[in-house]
Amino acid sequence: MIATIVLVTKQDFTHAASGGAIRVKNIAEELHARGINVVGIAAGSAGATSMHTRWFYWRAMVGYVRVLIAYIRVGSVSCVRWLRFSAICSVLAAIERDQPSALLIEHSQMYPYSALFRGPVVLDMHNIEHELLSNYASSATGPYRYAARYEASRVRFLERRAVRNAALVGVVSEHDQQLAVALGAPLTRVVLAANGTSAVGFTTPRSVDEPIVSFVAALDWRPNIDAAKWLASSVWPLVRRALPAASLWIIGRSPSHEVRRLSSESGIEVFADVESVGPYLSKSAVATAPLLSAGGTRLKIVEALSFGVPVVATSLGAMGLESREGMGLHITDDPGEFALAILHYIAEPPDHDEVRNAVDDMRWTHTLDTFASRVGELAGSNSWCTK
Repeated sequence: MIATIVLVTKQDFTHAASGGAIRVKNIAEELHARGINVVGIAAGSAGATSMHTRWFYWRAMVGYVRVLIAYIRVGSVSCVRWLRFSAICSVLAAIERDQPSALLIEHSQMYPYSALFRGPVVLDMHNIEHELLSNYASSATGPYRYAARYEASRVRFLERRAVRNAALVGVVSEHDQQLAVALGAPLTRVVLAANGTSAVGFTTPRSVDEPIVSFVAALDWRPNIDAAKWLASSVWPLVRRALPAASLWIIGRSPSHEVRRLSSESGIEVFADVESVGPYLSKSAVATAPLLSAGGTRLKIVEALSFGVPVVATSLGAMGLESREGMGLHITDDPGEFALAILHYIAEPPDHDEVRNAVDDMRWTHTLDTFASRVGELAGSNSWCTK
């Protein structure tokens, strides 16, 4: 009998655009490759589920109350916004129809959905969210700082409960692994599943004709907005002073007004909601990851390196990738050194194949192998059960 897993996440991952969705898509594909049926449910895009009986409607209402209570106990505004009655209906319908062996929760904020299932729950954390919020609070000002501090404390409460109760916990770096254990997760249940990259970049020809510097990110997320502004105001003037022909491309989803406004500055262009970042990376002389707050392993760094593009990043931007420094990756938090590193890579570009080879072991099939195997073993050894 084929084992089935119900996967609950934030956004649709069938046409993945964001880093989180790309990760979820690859996890689902790795599980499929191991003969596991994955039923994906995205809370952010879950449609109405047909309620064939009054009994199902009442079960859905009870499920909604259970998940609502779990979110209320957390007390986090950033988490409760993922509460969706339609998603709860979809999860319950999938549980009844497919009789899954396990529930796979993507992102800590979605963990309250585990209240719908009495079998083993796997949590893939993506990031240690409370750390991201704490880092942001340290650099934010005014009401943003107080809001981030509050959210960090509440999300930490959620993550502590989640990692202690989950049958298996996936993390993206050794740093996050240590934090998960510090939160109370048994070390034997915490599996390193680093972010990776597809095979596309390794085979895409490079076409660098101009000194183009790129920054690829979700441009509606506050830490990325602040990063773009810092890059444009503190680093870019130094680069342009030394190399007036240089261009900065800021590329990503849903750029805020603050980011769009940067295109009025000398040598800066903003590209919104592009279909693929590949054509932009293949033309870039240097890529950047200038995060000043938040953390986690930056999927976009690995992607850029797979295209043979050297990367300059801050310490938070490259968190989890420190061992890769020197292999086409330069890490610094000083604006002057950041600019000099960009200029160095433009003037003396490293061998593109050597840069690619440095992350050859970070293809998704390799980075997710252990995690997918452990999830598969868990699913294969458990029978169907619901609440």
